[in-house]
Amino acid sequence: MWRPLDAPLSPAQLSRQIGMTTGATTILLNRLEAAGHITRSRESADRRRVTLRPTPAARDRAQEFIGRAGAEIAEVLRTTSPEDLEVVATFLQRMNNAADETNPASEPLETWPREQP
Repeated sequence: MWRPLDAPLSPAQLSRQIGMTTGATTILLNRLEAAGHITRSRESADRRRVTLRPTPAARDRAQEFIGRAGAEIAEVLRTTSPEDLEVVATFLQRMNNAADETNPASEPLETWPREQP
């Protein structure tokens, strides 16, 4: 699911979207926060609710990447025949279906790979 870069997101929503357990998502969020990529804040209406937002530096890096990638992707799309795009779309749909059958979104991954000491 695509979201605007400034759209708030809860840890539980992120966990569901990326297919990880809440515990593994917490580890990931701790690392992202320590690296300066996200901030966590409590909502004023419900102090129990935590909201995740990208930091300004993370937004800037994402915009820079999207800008460069967007131009390159647009050029590839412009120079690819409709027939070739149809073949690619069919292939990607088959791969997506196979991935869904292997790990449905309702079954989050058990753990996040941990770094070895």
